[in-house]
Amino acid sequence: MSAQLVTLRSREDARTVAEAGCTVLATYPDALLASCTDEQRDELLAAGLEAVEIEYQPVEAPGASFTLESAGTADQLAPLAKAPGRTAYYLVGMAGPAHGSWLAELEALGGSVHGTLPGFTLVVGIAPERESELVSLPWVRGIASYRPLMKVHPDLRVGRRAVEHAELGEPTGALEPSDATAQVEIAVFAGELIAPLRGFVEEHGGTVLTAGEHELVALVPNQAVPAIAEQPGIAAVQPHQFPRLFNNVATGIMGVPGDRKISGTALSGTKQIVAIADGGLDTGDAKTVHADLMGRVNAIVSFPIDQAWRGMSTNAAPFDDGPADKNEGHGTHVAGSVAGDGSAARSAGAP
Repeated sequence: MSAQLVTLRSREDARTVAEAGCTVLATYPDALLASCTDEQRDELLAAGLEAVEIEYQPVEAPGASFTLESAGTADQLAPLAKAPGRTAYYLVGMAGPAHGSWLAELEALGGSVHGTLPGFTLVVGIAPERESELVSLPWVRGIASYRPLMKVHPDLRVGRRAVEHAELGEPTGALEPSDATAQVEIAVFAGELIAPLRGFVEEHGGTVLTAGEHELVALVPNQAVPAIAEQPGIAAVQPHQFPRLFNNVATGIMGVPGDRKISGTALSGTKQIVAIADGGLDTGDAKTVHADLMGRVNAIVSFPIDQAWRGMSTNAAPFDDGPADKNEGHGTHVAGSVAGDGSAARSAGAP
């Protein structure tokens, strides 16, 4: 059996797929996904339908690139212990593009989607007692444990290389970092608590530098990295550097003249109004934004996720995270580049 994406040009096309004996897994606006034998696919093609077999790319996790099948083999060779009643994390291979009904079935089992990876793969948190039910869903082509070796960035390992397929089942000692001490960012899945992780890092000789809601930055000894990665709630362990200022030289890199004159016209931005669509702006309140934008913001508007896309979102209701730039800083960076007046840089002594 193979998954076929069949283009629908009329209602009769869907009927043809059913009459051929294929199992319909999902219906999209202009196509459907069906599981067919080779003979059934040939029948569809003979009827003039366009059917394309789904190809599955390798899964790209923070620390490894592998096929879902090799991850499943690693589970057989070196099973991970999962505590009953405690959320465990899995890679769930879908038969094709995600469908809202599939996500609803996951939710009905008590599962939560924490991300997507190449190869039509979901990162799912679910009680291990529901694993057999998860595997039995018709659109699930396979599942595998989210293993410690998948979490750790290659730069934190000897040789600075990604894990190979055959290594997925090896002990986590293979995670030995390349340096005696590493500055790392450790991310946890939504719903996991940072406080226990902080304590764990400190118990293993690490020093926590900053901590947020879903991640912390720490200096850790190399022998602590495998133990950290083995914690079930950990999503990723990656190298970290504190941000450095580069945007103060952006105009020179772009070749903007120092006097801002282009073709004889001085560009100052005066009396110009610009609209920026991004991830929010600083505090979200025009009265308390960054000094470079103070008095320069007419309005900050937050647009919630459209109803049509809410089934694909891992955000919590009401699907509106507000106008503030809470976690990323990208919206504030872009707004400052486009409309900032440079007040903060000048007060710091920049030319």
